Amino acid sequence: MTYEEYLNAPEIPEHTEWVNGRVVPMMSVSRKHTELANYLQSVLKVYAESRELGRVVWEPFNMKLGGSLAGRSPDVLFVRTERLGLFRDQFLDGAADLVVEVISPGTERIDRREKFAEYQVGGVPEYWILDPHHEVAEFYLLDAAGVYQGVATPDGEFTSTVVDGLKVRIEWFWTLPRIDKVLLELGLGP
Repeated sequence: MTYEEYLNAPEIPEHTEWVNGRVVPMMSVSRKHTELANYLQSVLKVYAESRELGRVVWEPFNMKLGGSLAGRSPDVLFVRTERLGLFRDQFLDGAADLVVEVISPGTERIDRREKFAEYQVGGVPEYWILDPHHEVAEFYLLDAAGVYQGVATPDGEFTSTVVDGLKVRIEWFWTLPRIDKVLLELGLGP
């Protein structure tokens, strides 16, 4: 099945991805996964919109990286304002600037290996892998050679290279503090 056939087939459920010409159902997710993904969607959306930095969308919206690469539905993706032309009605036609995948039991191999390799080859500049079950946050940036390099976070904070001014505390991913307090700390609000 081609990617276009996949997008236009009314019988295909929403929560799927297109991988190697096949429709692959997405695994069910845990409560921790859902809570963290929803939290990030909210924080990033308000932050990006208030600063007019770009658009944040989430699963089941699809991202097609090009060529024979898979059409994936990241948990959260961000596209900078100057690249909003990549949005099509049903998918993002190219690499998002930031992709976040939240691990659930059973998705670790897909997120850490398959998607990692696809996002690297497809040119996603910043990739976060968050594991709420083990409280592990990994941040990867594409280097000049197009290879992901892990970013150390010894102080427990990470500063995004693609979402201007965004500096997150890793503890937020596990404690989910009130969104209004986080936004104030990020410089939004009265």
